Amino acid sequence: MSMNRSGVIRINQEEIAPSHLIERLQDIFGIRSDRTMFVQADNALLFNDVAQLIDAAKGAGVGRPGLVTEQISSSR
Repeated sequence: MSMNRSGVIRINQEEIAPSHLIERLQDIFGIRSDRTMFVQADNALLFNDVAQLIDAAKGAGVGRPGLVTEQISSSR
């Protein structure tokens, strides 16, 4: 799942209205044995926006939400 700086939420490439997010996640994760999901969010978003996505995912049955972050590179 991802959220861009405009607040648009996508699951894979499918744009999801915030009002349908929990229902869509329940459809996806209700039948899976692996309930891991990764969240990627634009750096310009507030932490609270990302936390709300994670809370929605957990409420929809996601067991292990994770965050996708940028890789830190060493500057030698």
